[in-house]
Amino acid sequence: MADVEGLIRHYKFAGDSLARDLQTRAEAVSEHGEDRLRSDAMQAQPELSLWSEEALEDASIAGLQRLGFLRRAPGYSARLAGGVA
Repeated sequence: MADVEGLIRHYKFAGDSLARDLQTRAEAVSEHGEDRLRSDAMQAQPELSLWSEEALEDASIAGLQRLGFLRRAPGYSARLAGGVA
Protein backbone atom coordinates (compact mmCIF):
# COMPACT_ATOMS: atom_id res chain seq x y z
CA MET A 1 0.00 0.00 0.00
CA ALA A 2 1.43 3.35 -1.00
CA ASP A 3 -1.46 5.77 -0.83
CA VAL A 4 -0.22 9.25 -1.70
CA GLU A 5 -1.55 12.40 -3.28
CA GLY A 6 0.72 13.96 -5.87
CA LEU A 7 1.18 16.64 -8.44
CA ILE A 8 0.97 16.50 -12.20
CA ARG A 9 4.35 17.18 -13.75
CA HIS A 10 4.05 19.61 -16.60
CA TYR A 11 6.80 18.05 -18.69
CA LYS A 12 5.20 19.62 -21.75
CA PHE A 13 6.87 22.87 -20.69
CA ALA A 14 10.35 21.30 -20.49
CA GLY A 15 12.87 21.31 -23.32
CA ASP A 16 11.62 22.34 -26.75
CA SER A 17 7.93 22.76 -25.96
CA LEU A 18 7.18 24.44 -29.30
CA ALA A 19 8.55 21.48 -31.29
CA ARG A 20 6.55 19.08 -29.11
CA ASP A 21 3.35 21.10 -29.56
CA LEU A 22 3.86 21.22 -33.32
CA GLN A 23 4.41 17.45 -33.40
CA THR A 24 1.26 16.86 -31.34
CA ARG A 25 -0.69 19.03 -33.77
CA ALA A 26 0.74 17.20 -36.79
CA GLU A 27 -0.17 13.84 -35.27
CA ALA A 28 -3.66 15.12 -34.31
CA VAL A 29 -3.48 13.36 -30.94
CA SER A 30 -4.73 16.25 -28.80
CA GLU A 31 -8.36 17.28 -28.92
CA HIS A 32 -8.46 20.08 -26.33
CA GLY A 33 -6.69 22.67 -28.52
CA GLU A 34 -4.24 23.96 -25.90
CA ASP A 35 -1.26 22.78 -27.99
CA ARG A 36 -2.57 24.76 -30.95
CA LEU A 37 -3.18 27.90 -28.89
CA ARG A 38 0.23 27.68 -27.20
CA SER A 39 2.18 27.00 -30.42
CA ASP A 40 0.31 29.72 -32.33
CA ALA A 41 1.18 32.23 -29.61
CA MET A 42 4.83 31.13 -29.49
CA GLN A 43 5.18 31.37 -33.27
CA ALA A 44 3.53 34.80 -33.37
CA GLN A 45 5.68 36.06 -30.48
CA PRO A 46 9.16 34.45 -30.68
CA GLU A 47 10.22 36.27 -27.50
CA LEU A 48 7.48 34.47 -25.54
CA SER A 49 8.91 31.97 -23.07
CA LEU A 50 7.51 29.42 -20.65
CA TRP A 51 10.63 29.75 -18.49
CA SER A 52 10.16 30.99 -14.94
CA GLU A 53 12.58 31.70 -12.10
CA GLU A 54 10.04 30.06 -9.78
CA ALA A 55 10.15 26.75 -11.65
CA LEU A 56 11.46 23.75 -9.75
CA GLU A 57 14.04 21.66 -11.54
CA ASP A 58 14.38 18.01 -10.54
CA ALA A 59 12.79 18.56 -7.12
CA SER A 60 13.35 15.74 -4.63
CA ILE A 61 10.52 13.81 -2.97
CA ALA A 62 11.34 15.51 0.35
CA GLY A 63 11.33 18.92 -1.35
CA LEU A 64 7.96 18.25 -3.00
CA GLN A 65 6.55 17.14 0.36
CA ARG A 66 7.93 20.24 2.09
CA LEU A 67 6.31 22.48 -0.57
CA GLY A 68 2.97 20.68 -0.31
CA PHE A 69 3.01 19.22 -3.83
CA LEU A 70 3.26 15.65 -2.59
CA ARG A 71 1.40 14.48 0.50
CA ARG A 72 0.52 11.23 2.15
CA ALA A 73 -3.18 10.57 1.99
CA PRO A 74 -4.80 10.76 5.47
CA GLY A 75 -5.66 7.04 5.45
CA TYR A 76 -2.08 6.06 4.72
CA SER A 77 -0.74 8.36 7.46
CA ALA A 78 -3.21 6.82 9.94
CA ARG A 79 -2.13 3.31 8.94
CA LEU A 80 1.55 4.22 9.41
CA ALA A 81 0.70 5.63 12.85
CA GLY A 82 -0.91 2.30 13.80
CA GLY A 83 -4.49 3.41 13.36
CA VAL A 84 -7.04 1.86 11.06
CA ALA A 85 -8.16 3.82 8.05
